[in-house]
Amino acid sequence: MSRILLPSMAVGTSIVLDQQQCAQDPTPVFFFISYILISNSYAFDVSCIHNEAFLVNKRLFAVADTTIPDGIKCDLKGNVYSGICGGDGVAVWSPGGVLIGKIVVPGGAANFCFGRDGEMFILNENKVWRAKLGSGTKGALLGI
Repeated sequence: MSRILLPSMAVGTSIVLDQQQCAQDPTPVFFFISYILISNSYAFDVSCIHNEAFLVNKRLFAVADTTIPDGIKCDLKGNVYSGICGGDGVAVWSPGGVLIGKIVVPGGAANFCFGRDGEMFILNENKVWRAKLGSGTKGALLGI
């Protein structure tokens, strides 16, 4: 499976897209980027032109109300989760960018992952936290 690496859009940010998926499914999909050192997250459409993936139609998706979003992940319903470094914990936005909730963790969240049966494991600088979400909540990457 071939992959393409798009150039960095900000220091420390890179994007990897699956070119084979682009060739098989030319319909646009969404891609989320959080620029380093600002609290904005942007959504892009991924468009295929001559079997090459391009990020197009940049738009503001969400603004973190405390500090920097990091570790962006989606669930199977299209909700977008982001750890908030040095902030509250994990913020949850609807597919349309509306803040629908927060999983508050003292010290914020450096990163997190979905577990089985609606679990989420949240990491900050000093601790690992386990949060129990609804049993139907599954991460989009692995489907768990």
